[in-house]
Amino acid sequence: SAALGVPAEQPPASRAELMQRGMTPRQADHTLARGTEAHVLASRYTKAVVCFGILMVFISLTMFGLWIWLVVAFAEAEEEAGGHHKDCDVPLWVWTAVVIGLWAFKTAKWMFDRLVCCWHATETNSRPPWRVVAKDVLVMLFEFVWVVVMGWVWISEDGSGGGPACEAVTPNLYRAAKVYIAFNTAALVFTWVSSFGLLAVLRCLMRGGLLRSRDAAPPEAIEKNTEVVELTEAQLAETPACAICSADFGAGGAPVAKAAACGHVFHKPCLQKWMAMARSC
Repeated sequence: SAALGVPAEQPPASRAELMQRGMTPRQADHTLARGTEAHVLASRYTKAVVCFGILMVFISLTMFGLWIWLVVAFAEAEEEAGGHHKDCDVPLWVWTAVVIGLWAFKTAKWMFDRLVCCWHATETNSRPPWRVVAKDVLVMLFEFVWVVVMGWVWISEDGSGGGPACEAVTPNLYRAAKVYIAFNTAALVFTWVSSFGLLAVLRCLMRGGLLRSRDAAPPEAIEKNTEVVELTEAQLAETPACAICSADFGAGGAPVAKAAACGHVFHKPCLQKWMAMARSC
């Protein structure tokens, strides 16, 4: 819709269509607002998105390179030991073998999904069933516990258990494992924070009025193109909450502004902060 006299890009689904799918007015408004919000952030921060993508490629390539180093160090240690592992203070050999196996398992994930989980993605069936999702979650949790948690525990305890330290017995494998664990930990933290927190942080900054773009509406636009209104019971039933902050319209709350062009209503402070990033609702 157009708000504040500026044409807006058409959303993929209208409010009426979402409500026909079973959503309540509140849910439909929330869905449309979050979709528009994500579009605005993506379009205004294209460079940041590109840099993030390049960084993720770098992380993936570095992880693969460190895995190759780990495999080579493991093979060299096997060759030096003549097939008989030298005992050291922590189970470094077993840890490394499982890490190598995890990479092989993830590489052949599609085969496991098809043969064991009896599912493969198609054009009409791209959403994995619960058994595949459960398997992926369990593998992710096991990888985190084994690679990061147990890896740090054993690396930190090496040499304190009475046996020969792995650092002295197989120094190259020990170094490869230590670097792999450290980089894996940093990569996991970065990926999790970025995946689950980056957009949320940008959204909070946007809703707080702390972000501003070149497409921001002029300060006087909200006064010229909106009016403060009191919502009737019928209007509250139709639009019970502000689509920007998701808080209910209620007595004693922030003033409600109605856009003249489209008739949408928002908390006036929320709309002022929104317009620091975009000219339309």
